Amino acid sequence: MVKSMLQFIKFVVGSRLGQFLFVVHLVLIVYAFSSKPPTDANFSDLGLGCHGIPIANRAFQYCNEMGLLKVLATLDFFAIVIYALFGMALTVVGLFLSQVFSWEGGPSMNLHTFSWIVALVLLVCTSFQWMFIGSCIEWLIRRFRDHR
Repeated sequence: MVKSMLQFIKFVVGSRLGQFLFVVHLVLIVYAFSSKPPTDANFSDLGLGCHGIPIANRAFQYCNEMGLLKVLATLDFFAIVIYALFGMALTVVGLFLSQVFSWEGGPSMNLHTFSWIVALVLLVCTSFQWMFIGSCIEWLIRRFRDHR
């Protein structure tokens, strides 16, 4: 099991096209989020609604976004779904641990820290997605080229 996981990681990380897509995605996402104004220190006026989320000290609402950020969010859909499933699993584990250890309010975290954790985990998920896509495209190109 461990050997097959290491082979899969080597397949994903070893692709030059995957690394190129990772860098392009990273540059575009940093550019898109840096153009958004940062929120105030206490996140008092986010106005996020039901589809909003704080990411990297900025308010992101998919329905109201325009341009590059909405295109990137649409292309990153599968990574966002993986992130959401991972987040739900962590929530269940956190609720279970709070019941086991009888934490009253559970561990606390401010919204600013939470927004940067969200940004980091989303960046890891989306980066892996683009590296995986690049690896698969490279594998397909190599396979079709070898069959000629």
